Amino acid sequence: MSAELYPLAVLGATALALVVLLLGVWQLVLAWTDRSLLERRSELERVELEASRVRYRLNARLQRTALGRQLGTSISRAGVDLAPLDLLALYAVAVLTGFVLLNVLGPLYLGVVGGVVGWFAVRQWLEGRRRARIEEFVAQLPEFARTLSNATSAGRSLHSALQLAANELDEPAATELRLVSEQLRIGASVDDALETLKRRLPSRELAVLVSTLVIQQRTGGDVVTALRDMAETLETRKDLRREVRTIVSGAVQTGYVTGGMGLGLILLMNVVYGGMIDAMARRPLGQLALLVAASLYALAFVLVRRMTRIDV
Repeated sequence: MSAELYPLAVLGATALALVVLLLGVWQLVLAWTDRSLLERRSELERVELEASRVRYRLNARLQRTALGRQLGTSISRAGVDLAPLDLLALYAVAVLTGFVLLNVLGPLYLGVVGGVVGWFAVRQWLEGRRRARIEEFVAQLPEFARTLSNATSAGRSLHSALQLAANELDEPAATELRLVSEQLRIGASVDDALETLKRRLPSRELAVLVSTLVIQQRTGGDVVTALRDMAETLETRKDLRREVRTIVSGAVQTGYVTGGMGLGLILLMNVVYGGMIDAMARRPLGQLALLVAASLYALAFVLVRRMTRIDV
């Protein structure tokens, strides 16, 4: 190599070595970063796993108590994706939130009322979900009856027809019919399994359908014709229920909004005038006024629910 090219070769080799060194350092940094991320992820997964184990143990202990069984029954009827421990925590959060909010706006006893209102709100939410689940199941009864009719007309037994309906129908009918099929699989009679379903989802339409199936099973009548007639009747009742619900929904919402505006106005006046409710509660006339107002609100709430609950 000539003397003129030697410095260039040395410079090129040095530059190449520097580039390789930088790439090696970069790879080491990336590897160290990935290792740190993996370690943190492993630690996070370990913490989450430990937390889930603690939660599982607490939930298992709660389920062995009478309170846990009662919470589990409420969850099952409402069809919500919660564990008994989650529902208990929801009750606690609702009670605490209601207490804190109304205690800030008024005296201590008003906070106690807020805690009761929070507990009642969760209870009403569960009841609303239970009713909605029943309504959804009732809306599926015409399709359920047609599925049973088609299956029995094809030569299937009632047990096999129930399994077919559980596989073909959507929720919540799928889950409920799987429970019925499971009861039949472990040896329960058709009458007992259907009666359990009727108790789990109380409704007039389901009671009529179950009674029809039980009578046809006992007397050996024409199940196919009975189920087809029942499907047509249930379809008509579903349309009628939808129309009635649409008509009364406006009145229901108006009643609830009016009551909520009244309560909101009372709390607003208490904030503006600084302890108005507390001052009223210290005087006999104010106590009487508060008692009359609370009684009228409770009576209006009950009347709105009773007047708009129309059985078709």
